[in-house]
Amino acid sequence: MKRFLTIVLGLFIIHSGANLFATTHLYFWVNGSQSNTLTQGDLLAWEMDVVTPGNTVQIDLYLDLDGDHSISTGDLLLETFSMQDGGDGNDGPADSSTTPDGIIYVNFGPFGFAPADYVMHVTDEDNSEVTNWFTMTVMSSPPATISGTVTLEGVTAPDPLLANIMIGAEGSGMFTGLTDNNGTYTINLPGADLDWRVSIFFTNTVPGYIAPETSYEQTFEAGNTGSIDFAYSKPGAYVYGDLRDEEDSPIEITTYIGIQNQTSGNENWGMLVDGHYNLPVAIQINGTDSTNYVNLNLSSDALIPNYLIPQMYEPFALTYGDSLEKNLTVYTTDTLIYGYVTENGSNPSGSYRFYASTETFGSTTTLSDPSTGYFELSVRKGAMYWANLIDDPDWGTPLPPGYVIEGGNGFSVNPGDTLRINMIQAGNQLAGNISFDPGDPTNFDYDRNHVNASDTLYTSNYGTRVDESNHFEFPVPDGVYHVGFSAEENNYLVMPAQYMYVEVDQDTVDTLNFLLNYAHASLTVKLVNAPIPEWLEWYGIQTEGQWPNVYSTNAQLQPDSTFHFQVCEGNWMVNVPFYDGSYDVVPSDTLVAVTEGDSSFYVEFVYYLKSAIESKEIIPEKFSLEQNYPNPFNPKTTIQYNLSTGGEVELHVFNILGQKVATLVSEKQAAGSYKIKWDASAFASGVYFYKLMVGDKFTSTRKLILMK
Repeated sequence: MKRFLTIVLGLFIIHSGANLFATTHLYFWVNGSQSNTLTQGDLLAWEMDVVTPGNTVQIDLYLDLDGDHSISTGDLLLETFSMQDGGDGNDGPADSSTTPDGIIYVNFGPFGFAPADYVMHVTDEDNSEVTNWFTMTVMSSPPATISGTVTLEGVTAPDPLLANIMIGAEGSGMFTGLTDNNGTYTINLPGADLDWRVSIFFTNTVPGYIAPETSYEQTFEAGNTGSIDFAYSKPGAYVYGDLRDEEDSPIEITTYIGIQNQTSGNENWGMLVDGHYNLPVAIQINGTDSTNYVNLNLSSDALIPNYLIPQMYEPFALTYGDSLEKNLTVYTTDTLIYGYVTENGSNPSGSYRFYASTETFGSTTTLSDPSTGYFELSVRKGAMYWANLIDDPDWGTPLPPGYVIEGGNGFSVNPGDTLRINMIQAGNQLAGNISFDPGDPTNFDYDRNHVNASDTLYTSNYGTRVDESNHFEFPVPDGVYHVGFSAEENNYLVMPAQYMYVEVDQDTVDTLNFLLNYAHASLTVKLVNAPIPEWLEWYGIQTEGQWPNVYSTNAQLQPDSTFHFQVCEGNWMVNVPFYDGSYDVVPSDTLVAVTEGDSSFYVEFVYYLKSAIESKEIIPEKFSLEQNYPNPFNPKTTIQYNLSTGGEVELHVFNILGQKVATLVSEKQAAGSYKIKWDASAFASGVYFYKLMVGDKFTSTRKLILMK
């Protein structure tokens, strides 16, 4: 499972050296000496070179079932992951050195895989490859053990299908056990009275079944502690297909692929092997209705640099018993975005990870050269990209303490452009705390939540994560900021939605506190007989009150014309998601009162076609500027206005300081009704105003709210 790849228990040796070979080499180190044999509890490390410093390699780890120390038909692929020279380990362990030096070296510390033979296969970016093996022998007289049974729904022991399922324990090292034909396993532990987390490792090794998501965290005493059991279930449906490029040519890579059931919230991961996948899906049945909506997720560095990592694919319907083919498309790269990073105008002190994305083609990432600061992002022509330095301690490269990026960390850039990014020291801090609504659960995912600050022009952006003491602080230059909490963890909503006009001038503002409320209830909004416009992708709702002291949330339109919100207690204002002048909508809006004890709500908007609509275009009787819809929105909204006579029309968007940030219309137009769509993808969350001017005949201004 992925935690095997992302948790490095000790990096004791920093190994560097020049790349001396045209192909990759792979060595194993046991207790500091090069070896292919180790006993459970020994210190395991591995070393490999890459053809070009900074390269990313793909690694396949096999269970060598026939013991011939090579990859053979019938050997079991346990895991596929990638590592980058000098990298931080996006889906694999990090290199011990943050400098791209041609060598990847990782020391796992105490290591105790199940006694067996294992084979590792490494492929470099130039397709050079190498294979090596290691043998794990059993620990003698283990101080403590964990045992249990794994079952597969519909399979009766003994059965070969129950064999070679790996169960792992993480704590003071990494130790695993393998099941036999009866599904029983034993994990030998290096000490008693230590804390361990026990769970299924490598869930893709049991294809066609839904892996249990449960893990157990407890302390194990000396001796055998009894049974921890796991049960795989049969799926209700399957999704399978191939990976192809934009020319419909197959792409033969091996990596992870995930599928998420948006109806139930369940997610499971499997393997894309040589460009093919087959994923089981657990189907949630509601009475006689087994229609669920699912989406596929392919996010892997194995695609880089030849392909862009796709955005999450559009959801599609799946019912019980389905076996559905869904071929996936990724886009090839054909050009570069160039860049340089400096510290106070000079060469940087290390390497930094950069990211670029576009909704059109997908995303990519790379590391800068540690000595020159130079980097290249492989992209595709035909779209503008949003690029930034990943200032994250877990999967990015955090800035030096007290530093910020001059002008903010976010750039709109075209293929072929060159980014020049300068890090400067800041003399100010924004700080605060989060708290939880009394009685709410506090099992909060800190990795998926950020506090963000934007200047009042929404051109410079800064931010950080909340730490596990529920505190945050981050540096910013002198200025005035709007500060908000980005609740990527969907089970929590936040108040206030934003702190407005926070001023810092060589000081620290530490009063930015946010209240988190657990979203315990579901709210479904159904559009009946609606002529749904193409732009309607997201819809936002909020509680009663004065912005920004409200709770707010967004939901994506599902193929069955529904939006599914998770909400907390409060009076939720649910307005018509969009209005079409040829329809009447019932109700026009509604208020949903949610209390702590509620679990689900259903709101239905029915669209009725007006019966007295003339076929000819109707000239409006007067000038008017309508409220944008949806509002709040993310990131697209529509503005409608009516002209009773023609004239020179200007439609602009302004920030809350009255500064113009976008021009939507600037031309002469005839009398009639007009709809203009504004895509605010490049703008930060906040309050904006849009103003319509028709010569000297008419002027009107309205407020809109962008919520990301």
